[in-house]
Amino acid sequence: MMYLKRILPLAIFCILGHGLLSQDTSSTDGLFEGKVTYIYQVLNPNKALISDEEFYRDIRNSGKSIVTLYIKANQYKWEYEDRIEFYNPKTQQIAIMSKRKEDSIYYTPASFVEEKAEKIIKSNLTKTLLGYGLIAQEIHTKWDTKTFFYSPLALKTNPSFWKNHKYNHLSDMTSIGKSFPMIIHQQSLLGNWIMAATKIESMKIEESMLNIPEKK
Repeated sequence: MMYLKRILPLAIFCILGHGLLSQDTSSTDGLFEGKVTYIYQVLNPNKALISDEEFYRDIRNSGKSIVTLYIKANQYKWEYEDRIEFYNPKTQQIAIMSKRKEDSIYYTPASFVEEKAEKIIKSNLTKTLLGYGLIAQEIHTKWDTKTFFYSPLALKTNPSFWKNHKYNHLSDMTSIGKSFPMIIHQQSLLGNWIMAATKIESMKIEESMLNIPEKK
């Protein structure tokens, strides 16, 4: 009986310890690695005040542009029409490199957020995109609402990679969806826009693609 009292706590400790070790928060098994192409579209903020024809008259390419996302484990690179954003998980910083001004790079902590989320609620909106059924969540701040649509089957990621990544509300999005969004729709007084995935390419991403180019 004394032997059982001694051995039982040890056995429980070993079982729990094995369970904790097996929960590897850095694992990349089953996670998406590759390239995602989006179409970014500036939207008319108020059709009652201005028609689409008038709104888009002086906007280049009717407010449309291509945005590309490269993901590899806990790193990413967003490439927009005017800039490229790199995330370095070692320093937990975002490097924003201008395409218009040579050698112009701005750094900001990934923990920085311009407007904190006041509430996050489940949306009743659903969509189908690229063969995936999407569900939605809404992130409300003081000034805007971002609705992000995601699929549990596409663009999977590990939320623990992004738990301190408040920039662009990535930690909020991934903690709920456990994936990168396929659609983001922003509505605010300062401007409305929507970004939707048009192509998902699973591929090996070389580390060099995610590094900031050296100055020439």
